Amino acid sequence: YNHLNLPTQVFINNPEHVGNISYIYDASGVKLKKITSEGGSLITTEYAGNYIYEGGVLQFFSTAEGYVEPKGTGWEYVFQYKDHLGNIRLSYADSNGDGVITPTGLGAEIREENNYYPFGLKHKGYNNALTGRDHKFEYSGKEWQDELGLNVTAMDFRMYDNSIGRFINIDALTDIMPGITPYRFAYNNPILWKDPKGLMEDPPIQPIHLQEVTVTAKRKPIVHSTESSQDIPAIWTTSFQGTLSDWNRMMGTNFTDSRQAEKWRVETFITKPRLEREKKEMIAAMHSATSKAAKIIMVAAGTAVAAPYVFASPVLSAAFWRGATDAGTQFIFNKGEVDLFDASLSAIIPAGGSKLLQGLKFGGQTTIDFTNTEQDFNNIFDGSKSFSDFAVDSFTGAYGQVFSAPRPNSSLSNEGIGNMATGFANLMNAMIKDEIN
Repeated sequence: YNHLNLPTQVFINNPEHVGNISYIYDASGVKLKKITSEGGSLITTEYAGNYIYEGGVLQFFSTAEGYVEPKGTGWEYVFQYKDHLGNIRLSYADSNGDGVITPTGLGAEIREENNYYPFGLKHKGYNNALTGRDHKFEYSGKEWQDELGLNVTAMDFRMYDNSIGRFINIDALTDIMPGITPYRFAYNNPILWKDPKGLMEDPPIQPIHLQEVTVTAKRKPIVHSTESSQDIPAIWTTSFQGTLSDWNRMMGTNFTDSRQAEKWRVETFITKPRLEREKKEMIAAMHSATSKAAKIIMVAAGTAVAAPYVFASPVLSAAFWRGATDAGTQFIFNKGEVDLFDASLSAIIPAGGSKLLQGLKFGGQTTIDFTNTEQDFNNIFDGSKSFSDFAVDSFTGAYGQVFSAPRPNSSLSNEGIGNMATGFANLMNAMIKDEIN
C-alpha cells in the first residue's frame, strides 16, 4: 500500500493463477495505470479520465449515456441502462444503423445484460450472451477486476469485495463515524445507499417516480403506534425529500398545502406517540405510588389502633406511633428511603414541649442520615450528605412533626383514621383518572 492506503501491488499465487498486479496513482490517489503480469504475459491498462487505453491503444471512452468505442475508421455508440444505484443493467447499440434495436435472434444488438444480488455479485446461469466487448465497468458503474482471479470492484479510493459486502481496507474518512465499522458498504443497505467513491456513502436516493395508478377504495386513517421514536421509519420523523404529490401517494393523504402535511406528520408520528408514551409512564408511576401509599396507610392505621393494646404504657404507645408515622412519611416522600435515625428521634423525643428538644430533633434529622439501604452515616458537615437529601429530610422532618403532634389519648380515633385513609385513596384515584393535574 502507499501513503494513501491504496494498494500498489497485489501478489497472487493459487492453483489457477500465479502473478501480480501493480497500480500507479497520481498524488491525489486517482488511478493512472494497472499492470497485470502472469508468466510471460504483460497487460497494461491506462486511465486518462474517461478514456481507457490497453497496450497504448484506445479501447473506449465513457459518456453520460454509455460509452463510445472505435469501429473501423469511425465510432460506435453503446448505450446503457442504469438502475437507481448507478449499476449497469443493460448495454445495447444500433449496430446496423436502422434506428431499431434488435433484442434477440440473428443480428441481436443487446450487448450485455447484468443482474445483481444486493451487494453486487452478478447472477449466473441465464442471459449470459455477450456481444462485442466484455465491458468491465458494471456494479456502481465501477471496474470489475477479475484479473488473476482477484474478483473485486475497484471503487475510486478502495477495493470492494462483492462476495462479502465489505471493503478490503478501511475508509479514509472513518474518523467521522468511529462507531461504525470502517469496512462497511452502503450502511449494510445497498438497496437505498451506494458508495462508488469508497469515501463514506453517497446520500440516499430520491423516490422513484413510477407511472401513476389510481385506486378507488374505502380506507381508514393511517395510524402508526410505537413505543419508541427509533422504531418509526425515518421517512416520517425527518424532513421528506420529495414533492407533495409523492407524499400524498406514499401516505394515503390528500394535502394541498405542504405546511399542513408537515404539521400532520409531526403531530401523528412524533408528538402523539411521545405524549402517549409519557402518559403511560406517568400512570404506571401513579399505580406504583398508590400501591406504596396504600401499604403505608394500612401500616399506620394498624399501628395506631394496635399500639394501645401492645403497649400498656401510654408513653410507649405514643412513641411507637410517632416513630411509625415518621417512617411512613419518609417512605412516601423520599422514594422508599427510610432514615432510621430520623424515625428514632421522632419516637424518643415527643412532639410539642421543650423548644430546645424539638430543635435538637429537627437539627439531627436534617443533618445526619442512617438509612435502611446504605447502612452508613452521612453527615452534612463532612460533605457526605448531599444538599438534595438535606432538603428532602427538612421537608419530611417538618411534616412528620406536624403529623405526629399530640392527640387525645396519644392516638388517632378510629373515625379519624378512616377519614384519613378514605381521603388519601380518593386523592390517588382522582390523579389516576386524570381528574386533577
